Amino acid sequence: GGAVVQCKDCPAGAYCPAQSTKPLECPSGQISAARATQCERCPDKMVAPRGANECRRCDQSSKPSASGDWCIPECSLVANINGKYWEYDLIYLDRSVTASLADYCEAYYGDYDDTIPGCSDEYEYHLQLCSSGEAENKACAEPGHNLVKPHTWVCQEKRSSRWSNAINRSILFGDDVGRWTVHFDGGKYCSTAHRDRRVNVAMVCDPDGDPRAPVIEQRGEDPVCVYNFEFRGPQACPLCTRDSYDVVLGECGPDGKVRRTFVRKANCSDVYGAENDTDIFCPECSLETATTCDKKGRRWIKKIYNKNSSCYVPANAAGADGPGERAGYCADLDDVNAVTLGGVGLVLLSLLLLLCAAIICCKHQRLKYEYMTMFRNRNREMTAYTVPCMEDQGEGDVFGDDFDDEMNMAVTNERDNDMFLRNRGAHPA
Repeated sequence: GGAVVQCKDCPAGAYCPAQSTKPLECPSGQISAARATQCERCPDKMVAPRGANECRRCDQSSKPSASGDWCIPECSLVANINGKYWEYDLIYLDRSVTASLADYCEAYYGDYDDTIPGCSDEYEYHLQLCSSGEAENKACAEPGHNLVKPHTWVCQEKRSSRWSNAINRSILFGDDVGRWTVHFDGGKYCSTAHRDRRVNVAMVCDPDGDPRAPVIEQRGEDPVCVYNFEFRGPQACPLCTRDSYDVVLGECGPDGKVRRTFVRKANCSDVYGAENDTDIFCPECSLETATTCDKKGRRWIKKIYNKNSSCYVPANAAGADGPGERAGYCADLDDVNAVTLGGVGLVLLSLLLLLCAAIICCKHQRLKYEYMTMFRNRNREMTAYTVPCMEDQGEGDVFGDDFDDEMNMAVTNERDNDMFLRNRGAHPA
């Protein structure tokens, strides 16, 4: 007999069709579980490299590549900042690998290379913030070597080696629409910092600036393997909208036309261009409502044109310059209004004064009643001979008014009467 062949289950990430003698890897963008006879395509917005057994979802600023094996950043994105939506377009930061190397030091469209003669030392930094296509538009590739180019957006090169920094892109927005960050991670492992290399590109909006190569904080090999750049230019600004401009009109010419100009009032990018300045027909001046009084004291309400050099008044607008509609007499109306308002105010003031007087009187009567009640209760506990006038003992007036003087005098008179009656009883006349 011949040799016995031991069958094995088809592994995950592969498929085993009938009559196959070995497992076949699932192509890019497709996955499979173990023992599968065919692969399944990943759902929308998800990718999978060749031979994968699970799909990975692209973030909100990325989309699947045509091959379906990795995510490529979208060139346009929308950010919600402080409750308002702003659109950014990074297509102007895209750079094709067919671009002349001589342009690397002159302008910035995606790659930054400091090894070109006239730039600097042996290190190269390639940055790609946006890709409009497939792998041939990636940053870390040399012209003519696209097939061996790594899947990365940012990399640092040295003459002796190449480091990829990094695979994953994320965009971070704060409260300022003119300052945001493009963050890359997942780069080659850094032995000095014990982590993967990272790159941060600070995007600073400068609508009138000239886009140049981004500035790096430290050239060469960073000891912590975090590379920070700053890019300043109009490409870092949100796209302008119609609300981003003020419309300015010139003077209305003899031909009946006026120059209309759009003036940018916000920090935004008009890379697509604002509306061109054009000559338009002079607009009709706006009408406003005005109230006037003539010499006879009559009140008129009329429509008048708000005339200025940027508009015109129609030829048939004579009616607007007429007297208008009668609305009574200025003096009569003013006198009536004055009398009415004055009478109402006087009545309200009188009512307020009466209310205050009633409150004060009520409080005074209540205090007087409480004072009399307290004094009678105290007087019952004393004899007529032990109720002194407090002023006679040199003490101050406890109750704070002259009413206790009157009460002391009444008690003294009552005591004198009692003495007189007792004496009269003891010594009759």
